[in-house]
This record gives sequence, structure tokens and C-alpha cells, in this order.
Amino acid sequence: MNNIISKIQINSPVIIGLFILSIIAFILNTITKGGANKVLFSTYRCSMFDPLTYVRAFTHILGHMNWSHFMNNYLYILLVGPMIEEKYGSTNLLFMILITAVITALINTIISRNALLGASGIVFMLIIMGSFVNIQAGKIPLTLILVFIFYIVNEIIAGLFKKDNVSHLGHLIGAICGFIFGFYFFRWFMIEDILNKIKEIDYGWVDSNKIVHHSSKRNFFLENYKLQTIEDTLKYKVGTCWEQVELTRYYAKQNNLDIETYIIIYNDPTKIARHSIAVAYLNNKYYYLENSWKDQGKNIEFDNVVDILHTVVNQFPRMYKINEFDLNKIEIYKYSEPNPGLSFEEFTNYCRKGEKINYE
Repeated sequence: MNNIISKIQINSPVIIGLFILSIIAFILNTITKGGANKVLFSTYRCSMFDPLTYVRAFTHILGHMNWSHFMNNYLYILLVGPMIEEKYGSTNLLFMILITAVITALINTIISRNALLGASGIVFMLIIMGSFVNIQAGKIPLTLILVFIFYIVNEIIAGLFKKDNVSHLGHLIGAICGFIFGFYFFRWFMIEDILNKIKEIDYGWVDSNKIVHHSSKRNFFLENYKLQTIEDTLKYKVGTCWEQVELTRYYAKQNNLDIETYIIIYNDPTKIARHSIAVAYLNNKYYYLENSWKDQGKNIEFDNVVDILHTVVNQFPRMYKINEFDLNKIEIYKYSEPNPGLSFEEFTNYCRKGEKINYE
């Protein structure tokens, strides 16, 4: 028996927690013959001075009219919810559930005199969110279109023409919240997914004999370095900033995400002061995608590329131990995808053939 229990995995704590709380609410409502739903587990227009008004704005999603109502909702929640929680995280999912509950309660209070209860709005929010799980930039998932046709349009028609006890308004509000959350978190999580993948790469390089170097003498590096292939970077889990930028480009292509790559060169013959970065453009924002300088800070979102370049250049004195930093020695170029196998000088010269960026 203990072995069986030890094999049970709590794979979705928020969804399971919501399920348990709803079970408790259902039992309490059964015992009180409907009293619990009226007092705690439904939302309706009442005095703003009643403290339970604000409690019910959240707890109405736990109440259900009967067992059939409960099972119909949780069939979907238990199927779709764990996938959403795994993708976006427990904290984010809890936030989305609570916000959806409050918005639904608020709108219902404003425009309806009927009591509202049940997790149907959460169901529709999760269904819409599920359509965003594998979305790519610049693409509209066919599943999202089908969900819109079969669920949303149906709810609009039902709300206009059907006279029943189903809160089609709550369904629509949940769906709208799902759309908003989907687009909002899609932006963050696509960038985050790429950053998490390149974080697997340590700083270093692989020579022609497939020997990994995490550090090396200056002359040895200049004589032996060759720009790695994506395959070698993934295989050996090491790369300089140049390889890591190319790996970022590789992942961005998989997601149809637009990125630009820049090299910043500090002209000092005594130092190897060159650094490449990738910049993604998404939803009118620019994202600084960096891993090789791991302590670059938490801020990755900027309004323009110039601010990102300023951020990188300002780190040069510290990263390259430049005591008397001279901005006049800085060169910046935007460059396209290079071929692997280029030496240090060949790669530098290749980048210099790109678009020179005026830096002031």
C-alpha cells in the first residue's frame, strides 16, 4: 500500500487544490441544503459594505448547483489544467484563475441581477490557454480558430437566443481572459524558453580535436579558435558568446521569432575585447538575450536597440578589465548568420562587413 501511495505524483498542485476545495464546497452545500452556495460559493449583487461580497468574488468558482454541474466542469479542468500549469507555472496559473474569478464576479454584478457560481469561466479560460501552448510567433494556431468557432461563437449565439440557467456571460468572460492571458504570457514564455535553453551552455570553446576549453591562453585561443557548428555547441554544451548567439538564432528560427545580432568591438591590441549579442523584437518591444555574461542583470526588455547597446557597452570596462575606457575605440556592427569554421580574425572581419552602427 505504501509503495502505491509513494508512486502517486501531485503533478498539478493548483488544479488539484482547486478540485479539492470545490469538493469541500460541494459537500458543505449538500449538508446545508444550498445554504453554503448562497452564503459563500456564489456571487450576486449585494451591499458593498458586506465583507462576504469580496470573499464571494473569489469563492464563487468553487460552488456548483449539482453533481452533474461539478463533473462537467472538472472533466475539462482536470484534462486541460495540468498542461497549462506545467507550461506557465503554478503561480501564474493561480494568478490567472483569481483574476478571471474577480473579473467575472464584477461584470456579473454590474450587468446582471442573477447569482453566478461554478468554474465554467475557468474552464473556458483554460481551453483558450490550451490553444496557445504550442503557438509560434507570427502564426495563428488552427486549434485556436476551431476553439473560437465551436466554443466562443456557440456561446455568443446561446447567450443571445437561449433562455436557460447557464451563464453564457461567464463563459465568454473566461474565454476573453484566456485570450488576454495567452497573448501576454506567450510573449514572455517564448523569450524565456529560449533563454532557458541557452543557459544550458557554459562559456568555452571546442578545438578541431574536439577538446573542450573553458579557459585558455590568449595566443593559443587566437591560433586555434574556430566558430563552432550548432551541433557541436549542443553536443559539448560549451560556446563563446559567438556560439551562444548563433544558438539563440537557431532557436529563434524554430519559433519564427525575429532577431538581430550585433558585435561590439573594443579596439585594444592587448585585449580580446569583442562581444556579440542577440536582440529579439516582439510585440513592439526589444529583448536583450544574453547568457555568456550571466550577471548582466534581470532587465531584458527595452524600448529600443540603442538602450540595449548602451547597457552592453557600459559593461565592457568591468568584463574586460579596462582601466582607462575610451568610447572612441568602440565599434558596433549588425551582422547576419555566419558560416561555422571561421577563425577569430575571419569572424571579426566578417562582422565588420555588416552594417556599422553609429554609437554615441
